[in-house]
Amino acid sequence: MFENLLTRIGIGGVTVDTRLSDASYRSEDSISGVIEVTGGDSPQEVRDIKLTLYEVTSGHRKDSDFDEYQEVIQTIRLDHMMTVGEGETVDIPFEFSASGLAVSDESHSIRLHTKVFLPNSIDANDEDDIRITE
Repeated sequence: MFENLLTRIGIGGVTVDTRLSDASYRSEDSISGVIEVTGGDSPQEVRDIKLTLYEVTSGHRKDSDFDEYQEVIQTIRLDHMMTVGEGETVDIPFEFSASGLAVSDESHSIRLHTKVFLPNSIDANDEDDIRITE
């Protein structure tokens, strides 16, 4: 009972690690990998998973007080309702197109944010950089 309470507030709860298939991709490639969802100290329900691909641009802008801004490029929702058992690991494959993504350089980068929705608990998150080459 006490473990259930702790997992709901994020202690010993589900964790997520998104592993990309490659270190870099060309714009004509498909970005693929596996979302690894690992159970915590007690079973937890996963409502769904959202992958958000976004571009981060660095540099001063006249219309902003910030030197870095983000623009969402694509969002993918994976409907994976399931219960992850205590210490259980579930691998969920994914793939989407890299078409039209900006080439990574000092002022532009691409990031993939993974969010696992856990009802009545703190959601699990992961973020990875994706290198896009010509």
